Amino acid sequence: MILGDHNYDELWAKLDDTSHAVKFKGSWERIEAISAFFNSEMVSKTTGDAAEFSFIGARFKVFGQLGRQIGSFEVYVDGKYIETIRCNYPPVPQSPIYPSWVLTNGKHVIKLVKTETEFNRQVTIEVFAVEVRSNNYKTRCKF
Repeated sequence: MILGDHNYDELWAKLDDTSHAVKFKGSWERIEAISAFFNSEMVSKTTGDAAEFSFIGARFKVFGQLGRQIGSFEVYVDGKYIETIRCNYPPVPQSPIYPSWVLTNGKHVIKLVKTETEFNRQVTIEVFAVEVRSNNYKTRCKF
């Protein structure tokens, strides 16, 4: 179960780093981690590495690790820069590192780009999640 969703887990469709809807560009590395969703996560230590996620829906979350040795991302939604998020907080695996606001229901492209930080710390991505709106999985959301 993902931290923060224990009461509403059925409302989110989760995709791990192996999903066809997620594209990693740059020198990302898949790391086995028991505490990660489906026991793996993607890790980057290189500024400019990016992860893109496409979906049809109205809300999304990105999960990864928080920790004192974790860096930051620039967040883009549909090609527009939104903000820079820092992940160097007390350690928590499977943490929602970026929950979106409510978007217009439709097709969206989310992009996270690793930024340069003190000591060029690594960043991680474990799961992208999309809010679902139906009891029928096939009609809830599309990737």
